[in-house]
Amino acid sequence: MPRYAFTQSFRAFRIHQDGKTHRAGIESMAVDQLSAGEVVIQTAFSSVNYKDALTGTGTGKILRQFPLNGGIDVAGHVVASADPAFREGDAVLVTGSGLSETRDGGYSEYARLDARQVIPLPNGLSLRDAMILGTAGFTKVDQFDALIQLGARQCVARQGLHWGQRPLEAATWAGAIDSVGGEMLSGLTRVIKPYGNIAICGLAGGDELHTTVMPFIIRGVSLLGVASSGTAYSIRRQIWERLAGAWKPAHLAKICTHSVTLEELPGVFARMLTGGSFGRTLVQF
Repeated sequence: MPRYAFTQSFRAFRIHQDGKTHRAGIESMAVDQLSAGEVVIQTAFSSVNYKDALTGTGTGKILRQFPLNGGIDVAGHVVASADPAFREGDAVLVTGSGLSETRDGGYSEYARLDARQVIPLPNGLSLRDAMILGTAGFTKVDQFDALIQLGARQCVARQGLHWGQRPLEAATWAGAIDSVGGEMLSGLTRVIKPYGNIAICGLAGGDELHTTVMPFIIRGVSLLGVASSGTAYSIRRQIWERLAGAWKPAHLAKICTHSVTLEELPGVFARMLTGGSFGRTLVQF
């Protein structure tokens, strides 16, 4: 019998929208019920991202069709492939690429994937490592010691940030990576030094941006959008190779603070949406 094989049925965390009614939970499925694809994997790990919490609770309108399995990241071993590039037993991963948006995601014991989006696991990473790296976790004030141990030189509580309301405030920061959006991002535009960049990769604090043109035409500040879901396959491959090598975090194991089952997902979503998460939470199969 092959090491990695199909079962007649398996469990998945599936999301439905019936009219205005949202419901999500564990369901039994078969492989032929999954979104079409050339590669079927037996899932080893997925992860919990803010986007997953929005879709899993119906808080955000992320899914473009229903029903779909949740989970925007997935990693596991190939059990069947119609694409010669992948063989049974290969360790692979997919992040973004329409998972839990236009096709079934990683909260499932098996996933059927578009071969054009499947990344072979690079040497230097385990499947668990790959899912820890999937998306940054959230932090809170009482975790400053942990952040410093991970390498942070200075930690500033968001409650202690007072940007002011003028179009331009004192230029304080050379640049920023923002996963919050909303008022946090609006404030950042006013305090970035001349010709600094702000990379935007999230909306945990809101999807609106209130600013003026002044930071951009006076200080030359640039806003750089990061849309990982649409990143070209060739670039994805390069990034993952680097994450397995020179870019691999020194304290990767410490970043993952929890591992949960499918049944525990609703509680994880609730904590994340109320700011109660720290680090990365993995879904282990």
